[in-house]
Amino acid sequence: MSCILSNMGPRDEGKAWQAKWAKAVGDRIQAIRKARNVTVLGLSKRCTELGYPIPRSTLTNLETGRKETIVVQEITVIAEALDVSAVELLFPGLPDGEVEYLPGRTARAMDALKNFTGEDKQGRGQRNRFLAMMRAIEQARLDLEVRERTSSDTAGTRNFIESARGALIDAGYTVVGPPPQIEIEAFRTTILDESDNDDE
Repeated sequence: MSCILSNMGPRDEGKAWQAKWAKAVGDRIQAIRKARNVTVLGLSKRCTELGYPIPRSTLTNLETGRKETIVVQEITVIAEALDVSAVELLFPGLPDGEVEYLPGRTARAMDALKNFTGEDKQGRGQRNRFLAMMRAIEQARLDLEVRERTSSDTAGTRNFIESARGALIDAGYTVVGPPPQIEIEAFRTTILDESDNDDE
């Protein structure tokens, strides 16, 4: 990841970055839309069907760069309407294109995505721990479903899930129902053991 020096003040630089990113997202939306033979009107109608109307004029302005901002709700609905991942819109140029992921800071799009999701190579502890925890819980949920369908022993998985559920609730996260392994052992060593060490 690299930095770009600029004579602009922070506010100007932030607005320029915002507009540049919105335009890149708009370009990506247009490319996907055209590749799928979807008109701007058709995309607008699909967004409305999904419950979040985005006028044709808004989409046109986004694609042409006249709309200099885009909100997460728009990205989410447009991605669903185009049947793509939202990150494909957020990080145009994946995997190897360059993206300005913060004002004045550029990176390869895949590295910017990893930073966004908490998987960045620099291993900013709390980000990586959170993502590992979410993946471990989801895998444990899937593991439990398989074990229940095959009448396998589920006690160990259930105990792990309850332990993870308690840790998440204690950390202030919302967990609906019984929470759900990358691998259960990996979770235990990277999350639970680190939590024990934090208490020392």
